[in-house]
Amino acid sequence: MKKIICAALLAALMLTGCSATPATKEQKQEAAVPVYYLAGKVQASEAADLSVPFTGRVERVLTTVGQDVKAGDPLVQFDTSEASAQVEVTRQALAIAQANLEKARTGARPEQLHQAEATAKAAKTALENAQNNLKRYQTLYDSEAIPLSQLETAEGQAASAEAAFRNADEALAILKNGETKAYMAVLEKQVDQAQASVASAEAALVNRTVKAPFDCTVVACPAKAGETYTAQTTLVSLENRDRLTLDAYGPTSAVAHFKVGQKVSVRVAEQSNKEIAGTVTWVGNTVDPKRRDVLVKISLAPETSLMAGMFAEVAPVQEGKHHG
Repeated sequence: MKKIICAALLAALMLTGCSATPATKEQKQEAAVPVYYLAGKVQASEAADLSVPFTGRVERVLTTVGQDVKAGDPLVQFDTSEASAQVEVTRQALAIAQANLEKARTGARPEQLHQAEATAKAAKTALENAQNNLKRYQTLYDSEAIPLSQLETAEGQAASAEAAFRNADEALAILKNGETKAYMAVLEKQVDQAQASVASAEAALVNRTVKAPFDCTVVACPAKAGETYTAQTTLVSLENRDRLTLDAYGPTSAVAHFKVGQKVSVRVAEQSNKEIAGTVTWVGNTVDPKRRDVLVKISLAPETSLMAGMFAEVAPVQEGKHHG
């Protein structure tokens, strides 16, 4: 009889100890709320792979991977010897073009004018002599005193004298009246072209230094001092980690539970035990034909450990819950 009573008590105790504590109302509600997940990859809102449009030798590398840099900071310095020489050549050409234009604008000096007048006077005298000589030879030829060849020689001399006088007279007129508008336009165009060449050469010299286009972090720097790189070869890769975003995808049934402005919890594969705050900034309304999912864009809170390319999982933040 005692054995039967003890067995009954033991069974009662076991049943009492193994029974679960009744769930509270909040626990029941929490267990009933489904959690919808999206998956995606962390993106940098600003990123750049820097290269140059020329082939050149790197003289110095001024940055390292992981370094935070400001917009305009120099990162890679190329050899500048050829570019500097080209700047000097174009500046000299500009100085010559400007001097020619200034000379044309200010006109001739007195000694130049006197010389031109003397040249024109001598050319006129030579022309008169050649014309008189031609008349005499014409008379002699008409009387059959000289052969045709001598007359033709006199005609050629007269023609040459006339051309020389015309050139000298035009040169004198230019010195007296200034250059023609057409010639001045040519000189002005030469100055403009020379100025453009200088600007281009100076820009090429500046481009020999690769600079950061925005505040960012250096994530890769394959450039090495002393090496020669061809155009469009990546020298430095940059990311702005202060403004990371997440492109997450999910089926329409899950995306339907996300809306713009909604707070979300993000976990990256490399730090699965850490939650990162995020906010939905855009919800797509079409299915990606390749992925067969819908895109949701999320802005992420600043987090130094985050890097573009990390894979992440996203879930809505449930009311009453806070990020750890």
